[in-house]
Amino acid sequence: MPRRLAPGALLVAFSFMACAASAAEDTPGLDELVQQAVARQLGVHATADDTYVPMSQALSGPIDPATYRLGPGDQLYVRWTGRLSRSDRVDVGPAGDVFLTEIGTLDVADMTLAAARLAILERLQRVTRDVRVEVQLARPRRFHVYRSGSVAEAGPVEALGGSRLSDILRPEGLLPGASHRNVRVLRRDGTQELADLERVFRLGDHSRDPWLRDGDEIVVPWAIERVRVAGAVPEPGLIEHRFDDSLGTVLRLAGGMRAETAPEAAQWIHWTSAAAPETLTFDLRDALEGRFDRVLAHGDAVFVRARPGYRETGEVLVEGDVARPGGYPVSSSGTHLSEILAAAGGLLPSADSTGILLRRHATGPAPDEAELERRSQAVQRELTLSEFEVKRAQWASRNEIVRVDWSRDARSPRTADALLRDGDVVTIPRLVRSLRVEGQVTRPGLVMYAPGLSVSDYIRQAGGTTALAWHGHAQVTRSGSSHTVLARSAGEPHPGDFIWVPMRPQESQWSRIGAVLGGLAQIATIVIAIRSVR
Repeated sequence: MPRRLAPGALLVAFSFMACAASAAEDTPGLDELVQQAVARQLGVHATADDTYVPMSQALSGPIDPATYRLGPGDQLYVRWTGRLSRSDRVDVGPAGDVFLTEIGTLDVADMTLAAARLAILERLQRVTRDVRVEVQLARPRRFHVYRSGSVAEAGPVEALGGSRLSDILRPEGLLPGASHRNVRVLRRDGTQELADLERVFRLGDHSRDPWLRDGDEIVVPWAIERVRVAGAVPEPGLIEHRFDDSLGTVLRLAGGMRAETAPEAAQWIHWTSAAAPETLTFDLRDALEGRFDRVLAHGDAVFVRARPGYRETGEVLVEGDVARPGGYPVSSSGTHLSEILAAAGGLLPSADSTGILLRRHATGPAPDEAELERRSQAVQRELTLSEFEVKRAQWASRNEIVRVDWSRDARSPRTADALLRDGDVVTIPRLVRSLRVEGQVTRPGLVMYAPGLSVSDYIRQAGGTTALAWHGHAQVTRSGSSHTVLARSAGEPHPGDFIWVPMRPQESQWSRIGAVLGGLAQIATIVIAIRSVR
């Protein structure tokens, strides 16, 4: 008689059977294990909806279904929904075809991804209706292209579907003198494309950067033809010529315009078919914007002018009694003293506005100090009048210090507003309420300045002249400069001026005897002449 199981034992048995069934359902089958192994070999992973996505591919950018062309080795993910729901991964075979269970074999070689989708949908609609198809690229293919010519490493190289020429051929991989702008890509069907690496790496323009296909041959020739761009462009020099080059293209390859470029003054020396050059003047802006974009020929030259002195600045040093002493910029064409003083905050109340000094470096050779001293001590009788005045003009031209009376200029700034240049030094002295009187005066030294007094008044304040004074030859040297004039033409003295009373020239006894003998000789000559006439 069979034994009766307790209700608790039955419950445990049923629970164990349920777990076993669940474990059996979760255990992957052989087909699924094979698919996972293949996925790991292909470098893809499965998502929740069994979609396979590339893990890491050296693509130059997103795949464009309208331009990507399929070939042997591509893997597609095909999913259709509607009355028929199915998804599958299919490889493009060596013959360029794919096999789908519902539609059979379909040739997709050299067909774009978008065109393949339409072809699959069209074939599928023949056997069923109300079906939507999605075709994606699961993994791009790898293939070989061949490099030859003036390259560092010739031979086959592996490329990836969706690669451009610039992905596998870079300027550093070319030999010196190799062409960068006339690289040929030979197709297996006999066609060819001309690539331009300079457009890619200088301008970021991929319009001359062809997509690579299986079995392409890349031929890099030597650079033969060139054009020249000179002048105010960022990269002047020789540029390799291409048959479709225009002015705008060459100028962009040379970097376009610099800030100092004068665009309206460009010149183009063009070699015509008659082997005779012609010179054309054009505006760079018209060439760069396409309004004057003519085709260039081998040997053409483009000259780009620059604005003279563009943004060239110098420096003027302002020192003395101004609100903000220091260095101030001046333009290459010069800046007026009034502008510099305004930038420095103006003169302080203690400044001597009548004695502003401007020091300027002499442009000629440095004068011989000993020669200047010797000439300055020479009296006029040692030179002819013309020689004396010529020497004085030469000495004055070498004087690097110019005195400016700003009290007068402030009333009429256009009359003597100095134009400053690079390297000038402007000194605003402090007002000194005194003058210095020296020479043949009784009490030489400093005397107090008082407006309206003349040179004679200051000489009297110094005690008057001595017996040796050379009357009528007093001299005034302006404050802070070496400019010296006779007192009778100096006008009213200014604070800080220097008054000099020279000593009367003293003749020796022998010179007096010589002068007397000379006079007697002249008288004797006259007497003899009169007697001989009688």
